[in-house]
Amino acid sequence: MRNKIFTLLAAAAICVSLTGCGGNTQSGGSAGAQGSSAASAKSASEKAEAVMSAVSFETYDKKEVTMKSVSQSQLKDILGVDDADVDEFAAYICPAGAVPDEFGVFNAKDADAAGRIKEKLDKRVERQRSSFKDYTPKEMYKFDDCFVEANGTTVIYSICADNSKVKELLK
Repeated sequence: MRNKIFTLLAAAAICVSLTGCGGNTQSGGSAGAQGSSAASAKSASEKAEAVMSAVSFETYDKKEVTMKSVSQSQLKDILGVDDADVDEFAAYICPAGAVPDEFGVFNAKDADAAGRIKEKLDKRVERQRSSFKDYTPKEMYKFDDCFVEANGTTVIYSICADNSKVKELLK
């Protein structure tokens, strides 16, 4: 009887110690997942700053575009995104409206909120694309590979001359 109790206690201690070493359950415990989780540990503003320093925002004739950050109070009016769905975000637009350039990264409250954010940004991108009369035809190529993507609770989007670079920096 004493051996059975000791064996059960030892088994319980092993189970407790194994769950303590399991790490973050969201990362799945694999080395690759942990590496990607460390990469995504950057804040939305850090990712946006990386885009602002690495990507040139300019018109078709190479004139520099001054990008403006979207504030919390402008989130709903400009992008159509409900503030209640967002934990953290960083978004930039061309305030003059002369070019369609804009991008953003959003950390949503949960997966459902991420879905709503993606839906609103999809609509925004489509509205921007359909208002081609506001942009010169030479700016329309920026819509060719523009994107809105959701991954878990993160939503990213971009309309600019170098959408692939923005995507790489925001992920």
